[in-house]
Amino acid sequence: MGKKIVWNTHRMFKQACAFSDCAKCCEIEPNNIIEYRFDAHTVSGIVNSAFSCEVFIKTLLISYGVSIKEIRGKKSCDGHDLKRLWGLFRKSDSKKAEKAEIELKRHFNPKNENFFDEQLEMISDAFEHWRYIYMKQTKGV
Repeated sequence: MGKKIVWNTHRMFKQACAFSDCAKCCEIEPNNIIEYRFDAHTVSGIVNSAFSCEVFIKTLLISYGVSIKEIRGKKSCDGHDLKRLWGLFRKSDSKKAEKAEIELKRHFNPKNENFFDEQLEMISDAFEHWRYIYMKQTKGV
């Protein structure tokens, strides 16, 4: 029999915080850690930001008892799909999800009522898209 994997939400949360810190390090100037800023640091910041969001949401899902199988999804990229993961969280705790969405809207004060969903749609596959951006074909290169 295979060994059962136990997901430690405390460690997951700490790891998500670490990826978030790394993303900030790539984005904030002046920065005493990164001596020369390159375009690649922007990409690294996006990848780390997206991955930290993914791990934060997965931490919430695990704490609500959502199965690993459901979190991973059917396709290999499903586990990185922020929109799908947030949808699972909405099902797990609609009140807390709604509160988070309202707070984000309040912070950004958009004129658009669908702001949260539109922003989530825009970044949903950021990790999948940006982590291997160097392999993507570009025109004129």
